[in-house]
Amino acid sequence: MSPIKELSSIRRLPRAGIIRLGVRVKTEKKCRCDGKNKSCLSCLGTGFIQRPKETNFFVVPEKVQAVYGKEPKKLKILIPVEDEEIFFRQYYYSYGKGFLLCKGDGEDAVYWDFDKGDYQTRKCPCEKLEAGKCSQTGILQFILPEVEESAGVWQITTHSRNSIIDINSGIDYIRGIAGRIAFVPLWLVRDEIQTQKMDKEKGAIKGKHWTMKFSLEASLRQLQEAGQIPPERFFLPIPDESQVAGLLPANEENGDETASEPPKPDSITTLTLTTGKKIKVNRYEALRSFKKIEKEMSKMDFEMTLDVAGYKKPEQIPDEKLANVFDELVKQYKLRLETVTDLTNPEETPF
Repeated sequence: MSPIKELSSIRRLPRAGIIRLGVRVKTEKKCRCDGKNKSCLSCLGTGFIQRPKETNFFVVPEKVQAVYGKEPKKLKILIPVEDEEIFFRQYYYSYGKGFLLCKGDGEDAVYWDFDKGDYQTRKCPCEKLEAGKCSQTGILQFILPEVEESAGVWQITTHSRNSIIDINSGIDYIRGIAGRIAFVPLWLVRDEIQTQKMDKEKGAIKGKHWTMKFSLEASLRQLQEAGQIPPERFFLPIPDESQVAGLLPANEENGDETASEPPKPDSITTLTLTTGKKIKVNRYEALRSFKKIEKEMSKMDFEMTLDVAGYKKPEQIPDEKLANVFDELVKQYKLRLETVTDLTNPEETPF
């Protein structure tokens, strides 16, 4: 037997709360319910129609205000997963009376047919988009690591074309630098831009819009370093350098190497250093070792050695293969060092 098709594969992230990009402002226009329906979505029980108004800050609940202030313009975030279908869904949505009536991807849509009492398909977009009954929508979900008691994800919904483009552009750019988007520290910011739309009667109408985008606020090296930390270990403290002694360059003054500490209970493999010394390390320390030897080698030698072993980056290497691949890197490092020594005869400094 197999899992239920189109059901068992669906995943949802636990939600901590909702953050908005604007507020609702009461107008002078009276609602048909006259305020008698307290659950009315048009007037919220006030008796007057309320319209959305964009703000230049994030509208956040009190627990987020306690960290970032009452009207924050930027939030420190983490994307929880790599799948954009989970953390940044983008579709055309049409709602009616609080219910989702139609969902489309720009080519095809599934909508509820009241006459037939079932879901039907049609081309997307349709006339409802121009009529304002449908809108392009991006739903961003992320973690706020600095907000206590919020282990779930926070959600922001945007209908802004500029925000959707800026977020997608940021995702591709960060992946190009760090190799992934999940658990890379980012800032989500509101950025003011000038907009212009054409009106049949008034012509070009200029305005302001506060787009939502990623801000790095870190060097390229820091982003790449963050990309090397396994997501499941992101919140754990980084081990002290003394815990991986023997992997650093030897003391230049006396040539002595710091003695490594006794093996730890969670050690998973043994690495042989360029000096021949063997140390026992856990997976996190092993990946730190790969990072250190990468700095001593040329990028081409390092990547070719991994490629021959069948991997693109150290994080892909299973625990049982870490030592073997590290041995190959050490061999390549020594081979290159011997070649340089033969040409220049420098004093060799092991690490």
